[in-house]
Amino acid sequence: MLDEVDDEAYVAELKKLLATKRRSVKAENDYELRQKLTKYALGRGFGYEVIRRCIDGADELLED
Repeated sequence: MLDEVDDEAYVAELKKLLATKRRSVKAENDYELRQKLTKYALGRGFGYEVIRRCIDGADELLED
């Protein structure tokens, strides 16, 4: 039970971080945007699989 709460908080924090970063990222296309957001989140210590799920599941991150 505690692991689920921690996972939810972890994902929520990542989504908030990515949404904030998205506003300042300049990218030519979705591929470049995904790369930049992934690199940023990896640098903050988040795991690749969680980052990928958040970016793939959040279409609003990829919209201008």
